[in-house]
Amino acid sequence: MLHEVSGDWVVFVDAAVELQPRWLDALGRDLALASTRPSVGCSVGSFDDGGLDVAYRRTVLDALGSFADGSADWTTDLDMQLRLTCVGFSVERGSRRTA
Repeated sequence: MLHEVSGDWVVFVDAAVELQPRWLDALGRDLALASTRPSVGCSVGSFDDGGLDVAYRRTVLDALGSFADGSADWTTDLDMQLRLTCVGFSVERGSRRTA
């Protein structure tokens, strides 16, 4: 699936997440800011009730081989974020919110 993505960032949003008004605008601002800092490999949105939205820099996913077990949930996101920090990237909290 990732071979079909051509952008600089790949965004994953949990199925149970309710996107807040202006979420897409906030995502754009978060990723524009993160893009100015090459060390940022991941931008995590703020969430309520366990909803998760995470954006990974495409080059990080290419270098790390995507998710370890092929699925995506908070444990695989945590694994990916630990792996990317081990190779020198950072995780940044974005300003966007989900519910």
